[in-house]
Amino acid sequence: MTDQKAPLPHLTPQRLNAAKAIDGKAFKLFDGRCPGLYVTIRPGANAAKTFAFAFNLEGKRCEVVIDRYPAISLREARERAEALRKQVERGEDPRAAKKAAKAAKKAAKAPVAEADTFKAFAEAWQADKLTNNADSYTAQIASRLERFVYPVIGHKALRDVRPKDVLAIVKPIKDDTPGTAEGVRVIIERI
Repeated sequence: MTDQKAPLPHLTPQRLNAAKAIDGKAFKLFDGRCPGLYVTIRPGANAAKTFAFAFNLEGKRCEVVIDRYPAISLREARERAEALRKQVERGEDPRAAKKAAKAAKKAAKAPVAEADTFKAFAEAWQADKLTNNADSYTAQIASRLERFVYPVIGHKALRDVRPKDVLAIVKPIKDDTPGTAEGVRVIIERI
C-alpha cells in the first residue's frame, strides 16, 4: 500500500468567488497548480480573500502575503508566487525583500527634514563657497535662488532633485531671458 497524497485541486476564479468562511472560521485553499500558493478565506461582511506564498527556508516554514483577491488576479498571484519561489531557490528571504520595500516606501512618504532640503544645502553652499566673491555677485545668486529655484525645488530633499526638476525651472525662464536661464542652471549644477 502506497502512502501518496491526492493531488490538490487547482484554484480557479469560480472556486475563489464561491469560497466563503465556514462557521465563521478562516481557512486556506491551496493551489495544486502552483506549489506554495494559497488563499486565506476570512469571515466577515466582505469575506476577505488574501493570496499568500508558503515556503521553507533554512528548515523553517515561512509565508509571505502577496495581495488580496480580486485586487490581483489568480494568474498574477501565480506569477508573483513563482518569482518568490525563485528568490527562495537563490537563498533569499522574500519577507526581508518585502520588508525593505515597505521601509523604502515609508521613507519616501516621510516628510523631509529641513536640514536635508535643497534650500538648506544651497544656503550652506552659499555660505561656504561664495564668501570671497563680490557682494553684488552673491546677492545675484541669492536673488535667482529665491525667485526661481526655491519655489520649485527648495522643499525637496537634495537626493530627490532630478534633471526634469531643473528643466521645469529653466524652461519658462529661457523664453524671456535665456541668459538668466543659463545662469540659474549653472547655479543649480554648482550646488
